[in-house]
Amino acid sequence: MRKVFEYRFVVSLILAGVVGVLGVQAWPWPVDNDVLDLISLKSPTLHAGLTYTYATLWITTPFFAILSALSVLYIFVDRSDRSRRHQSLPPYPAPKQRRDLFLVLGEQHHRTSVKRAAEPQWLTIPERGLYTGIAIIGATGSGKTSACLHPYLEQILAFRANDPTRRIGGLFLEVKGDFCPHVRDYPRAPRPR
Repeated sequence: MRKVFEYRFVVSLILAGVVGVLGVQAWPWPVDNDVLDLISLKSPTLHAGLTYTYATLWITTPFFAILSALSVLYIFVDRSDRSRRHQSLPPYPAPKQRRDLFLVLGEQHHRTSVKRAAEPQWLTIPERGLYTGIAIIGATGSGKTSACLHPYLEQILAFRANDPTRRIGGLFLEVKGDFCPHVRDYPRAPRPR
């Protein structure tokens, strides 16, 4: 039954096709109706449109009815996914204790659906992916700097910060001029003497 709910669109389409074919065969378009004969004489295009609309409605009406019924059943009846216990995220990998360089972007649940995963993981970009560049796109004031740049840069700069030979260094170039002072305030490892 769970598969029926997951593929309710396809199931509704198949069932609607069967209902439509059986319905048109059981109740075909009336050919001996005087009003429809008059319409076909005066406007053959309108008569053809009515005929095709009749056949189309035999498929679309059951489709929407079946899809709605399956959706309601899925929302209010299906409890298979709700009974599973969800685990919390594993502990956040602190940048100073990481063996390999990677960037944590956030939580990762299912890749193809919006459901919560029973065992969520951290969504990361490995070191190799960090060489290609990252684009952060959003409107002015949407939080690109505070939600992305600051946390990402803090993670990268904290990696191996206590190892003077392997810590990350960089050159910051910016147009606005308000990001570099924040970078100077990030916690740093003690300088070698």
